[in-house]
Amino acid sequence: MQKHHIHGPRNRVYLPRSAASTPLAAHLTERSIFNPHIFPTFTAEAVDMKRSLLIAVCLVFTASMVFAQPPGSIGLFVDPNASVCDVYDQVPGLVTIYVFHMYTPGATASQFMVDHVSWGAGTLTYLGETSPYGVIIGNSQTGISIAYGACVPSPNVLLTINYFGSGLTPPCSYIQVMPDPAAIPREIWVVDCQTPPNKAIATGGDVVVNPDPSCFCNVPVEETTWGRVKALYH
Repeated sequence: MQKHHIHGPRNRVYLPRSAASTPLAAHLTERSIFNPHIFPTFTAEAVDMKRSLLIAVCLVFTASMVFAQPPGSIGLFVDPNASVCDVYDQVPGLVTIYVFHMYTPGATASQFMVDHVSWGAGTLTYLGETSPYGVIIGNSQTGISIAYGACVPSPNVLLTINYFGSGLTPPCSYIQVMPDPAAIPREIWVVDCQTPPNKAIATGGDVVVNPDPSCFCNVPVEETTWGRVKALYH
């Protein structure tokens, strides 16, 4: 089956249905009221709703700048300097992926998911993750919301994810940033630093697992226009 991949600021990206920011007022629904008694038990549904709730709380309580800001991209890299996006799984061992918020002068929160199953890298086994931030709901594999606690510019490392590689991942597989399934609407969301703050749609990047000349990724030094279109065969 042929799949087309659009390469954006650094490599293939998840392209949102709309690139427009969404005003605060459009999101102040009953789910935007921070009330810890709404979810008396930690059911799966409650955790899903809390991830969106955390983003809403950041909309209400975090704002420090008055100018419009691009939402940027939630990107994946294989080094802590956000400079490499190719990884090799050719012998069994640890595979570490870093999640960065890139290409924005500032943001206060984000909501997304990291998918290693849908693009051929399901041979990797998720081991766990860490974050420099303390206010987190969910995890990267099923959907996560992260509050930064301030207006933080990029590059901003959000997570360090560890997988165990079997050494059997097919060439040209991908680990991809996607929307949190609990997000409403289902997009990759960030909260900017405007006053009042906005909930804005970001793009999502990836890493290429076992690249070859047809599918290696490219990391520019700064955000540019959309790049090449490539095909992936499974």
